[in-house]
Amino acid sequence: MRWTSHHFLHVDDCITSNLTGGGFAHLPHPAVIAEFEALAQHVTIERRFSRKLYVSRLDAGDVRRVVNEKAVCALLESRGFEIITPGELSVKEQVVAFRDAEVIVAPHGAGLANLVYCQPGVKTRVIELFQASCINACYARVCQAKGLDYTAIINPDRPGQDADGTLKEIKTRNDMWQIVDLALLEKVLTA
Repeated sequence: MRWTSHHFLHVDDCITSNLTGGGFAHLPHPAVIAEFEALAQHVTIERRFSRKLYVSRLDAGDVRRVVNEKAVCALLESRGFEIITPGELSVKEQVVAFRDAEVIVAPHGAGLANLVYCQPGVKTRVIELFQASCINACYARVCQAKGLDYTAIINPDRPGQDADGTLKEIKTRNDMWQIVDLALLEKVLTA
């Protein structure tokens, strides 16, 4: 395995995972976890990230949005969190951000696939935010396999809306958006 640039990783053999499958019922294999951990240890970049991260879904379009994300960000920034959007970072930046994190708060989404880079034995704290209609344990299982401290907060949801405020037709659970319970999030952060 080697980096071909700061954006791409070249592998001779590739092990794929079904971690994003809704029916994922097993822990990731320790050998797979070990490969990601080993990779993360050798990544160096100039940029440094906060030890406290909020993983935004701003680049996810209208899928599973956080209605009150500005308020969530304000609360977390007041507690020293850095707001990141993984899709706007290089692969190496994503690796370093998650590898060095002590606390990660994030709505459920693909950005949490980077949990595989968290350091083993550090007990990174992960707080995953769910909308009530879309609960998926795939990242809880990654946290369990890596020994991370995992908490899920299940929030009320509502239909997403178009730019003009019109509520969208609900075709799948991904069309629902969540409203983060700020008081509950603050309580979990102080626990």
